[in-house]
Amino acid sequence: MNNRYVSNDPPDYLQRGEEIDLVHILKVLFYSKVWIAATTLLFIVCGIIIANTLTPIYKSDALIQVEKNPSLGILSKLSRVLPEGAGVSSESEVSLIKSRLVIGKTVRDLGLDIVTTEKTYPVANGLLQRLFGHQPAKIAIAYLSVPEPYINQPLKLDMVQSGGFVLYVGESIVEGKVGVPVHTDDVDFLIDSAQLTENTSFIIIKRNEYSVIEEIKERLSIDTKSGGNGMLHLSMTGPEPVIISKILDNIAHNYLAQDVARKSEEASKSLAFLNKQLLQIKSNLIEAESKLNEFRKNNESVDLSLEAKFILDNVVAIDTQLNELTFKEAEISKLYKRTHPAYKALSEKKAILVAEKEKLNQRISAMPSTQQEILSMTRDVQMGNDIYLVLLNKQHELNISKASTLGNVRIIDRAVTQLKPVKPKKLLIVILSAMLGFLFSSGIILVRNMLIKGIRQPAELEMRDIPVYAVVPLAPELTKRRRCRAIPTYQSDELLANSAPTSLAIEALRGLRTSLHFAMLKAGNNILMISGTSPGVGKSFVCSNLAVLMAQAGTRALLIDCDLRRGYLHRIFSKTESRAGLADFLTEGGNIESVIQKTEYSGVDFIGRGRMVTHPAELIMTDNFAELIRACSTLYDVVIVDTPPILSVTDAAIIGRYASTSLMVVRFEQNSIKEVEAGLRRFEQNDVAIQGTIFNGVEKRAAESYTYGDYSYQD
Repeated sequence: MNNRYVSNDPPDYLQRGEEIDLVHILKVLFYSKVWIAATTLLFIVCGIIIANTLTPIYKSDALIQVEKNPSLGILSKLSRVLPEGAGVSSESEVSLIKSRLVIGKTVRDLGLDIVTTEKTYPVANGLLQRLFGHQPAKIAIAYLSVPEPYINQPLKLDMVQSGGFVLYVGESIVEGKVGVPVHTDDVDFLIDSAQLTENTSFIIIKRNEYSVIEEIKERLSIDTKSGGNGMLHLSMTGPEPVIISKILDNIAHNYLAQDVARKSEEASKSLAFLNKQLLQIKSNLIEAESKLNEFRKNNESVDLSLEAKFILDNVVAIDTQLNELTFKEAEISKLYKRTHPAYKALSEKKAILVAEKEKLNQRISAMPSTQQEILSMTRDVQMGNDIYLVLLNKQHELNISKASTLGNVRIIDRAVTQLKPVKPKKLLIVILSAMLGFLFSSGIILVRNMLIKGIRQPAELEMRDIPVYAVVPLAPELTKRRRCRAIPTYQSDELLANSAPTSLAIEALRGLRTSLHFAMLKAGNNILMISGTSPGVGKSFVCSNLAVLMAQAGTRALLIDCDLRRGYLHRIFSKTESRAGLADFLTEGGNIESVIQKTEYSGVDFIGRGRMVTHPAELIMTDNFAELIRACSTLYDVVIVDTPPILSVTDAAIIGRYASTSLMVVRFEQNSIKEVEAGLRRFEQNDVAIQGTIFNGVEKRAAESYTYGDYSYQD
């Protein structure tokens, strides 16, 4: 057996997938522009709906300045001997603002841990509110305290007549009125005001404070502008513009208040320390003065010499400086280690003063005992008096500082909410929807295009040495009345050659008529068989229109519908199925002319399929069929035989033995190369030679190698 139509190549659709043809892709998309445009428009409409139903998110912002401020400690002048500070730590200030100390107070101040919603349909209510401005009922709850098991649990509240309400807490029922505090064993509750009608129900949730704080921290953003200049930009997002502005303002004021409180607390601690020291020093001073006066009285007012007075003044001055350095050392030890340069400088200065004091003490030791004793008592009085005056001045300073404490935080800009929501970006959503629609529709088209295994170009047949006699484009005139791709077995009752003689499909069949005219001159007889590989390829369309076209060229043509199972040509040519046809003649015999019908088309006669039979193949193999073919061949110039698909039934293989010219119709994107080769092998196995193929139903979007113009004759 000849294996002419056996191919070891991979399927053609796989070969096409190995290379990406950008031009072909663009053509496929261009010829599907209506589908792409419709899908993209649908996505745009959906995007507009989504953009208008999403909850708008607003943004509020505020600006805070944190200034450098030296400590309010007793010896604040220490900064002159210490290295300059590093300034405000932005990270620590951000952490402080986001602390539970600040945000927790905001939650309690504004009652953010209490959520109240009207008991209704939330989605429908949200749509009504955004589209038509519908405002739900509201209540303002001053405070709410419930047992721990009911935290984060929904509680139902029903409003009744005269401003009353009923709150359901587990199995407990709490009744009250708006504006009147409610105190029970389980609930502490107060509704400040209510904007509602009677018989309105609410769902109230007492949320966990920690979770509310964490949510606010997630929505709160703090930007340290320009590095270490102390400017903090606070911003917050949320669905309610008024609420987020209040929250941000409250956070800023709480941050300011804690800073002032911290500074005031520092001054208070320093002042308390001074007051305690003043009492002790005053007591010591009084005791020292009493001793000095008693000594002078007992020693008859002994006076100091000039040298003793000089030594006394120096000793008192050194002791005063040593006391100051002691206070400084107490403060600097909190900031630095003993190895720090500032600490070392203070220690060296203290050592110098101690050495000078030691020298003065040696000079004092050389004086008479009476002079030494009065010098010591006078020194204690003067030094105590100086220390008392210094601390008394410092007390006045701290009292003034405490009264005028402002802290080092200043609110530059209060919280203001932008008029337009920052989210959703409606234009961006619509643009993304359009892009998604375009990509989705294009992807569907390209995937569908890749999954189609059918032949798209006649070159695919010619590359396998399968001749193509004609390329018949898909007729636009037919697509207006039907969708042959969606209904491949559509059966038209109207001939295109009659209704649209200038159609490109008819022009292609005229070219086929010319080719067959010369090909059949060399054939053994005038029998033309047209078959196909599968149903719906358009063989009956080709046969019927070709018969009319041949008749128009002066050829007497006979069309025989040999599809005894599903043939429908009688609907076109005889308009009735009751007329005797091929099946009747093959079953009963008789006069051949009794089954030949005249048609309305000049030069075209027709033999219908006749009645339905259960064994068509056996009837075609009878002598009656052979006799019919021989007789018709002598009566007409050409006999066109329409046969069933070769891969479905064997009828075409039997009929093909009587025809010298046989063609097979191949449908665009419906029949694959493997299917065509299988059909050709089936004919070859039955000694039927197929001269070529008719490539039918070619759509314009795929006609890359074969171009059809709009040229036609006009009267």
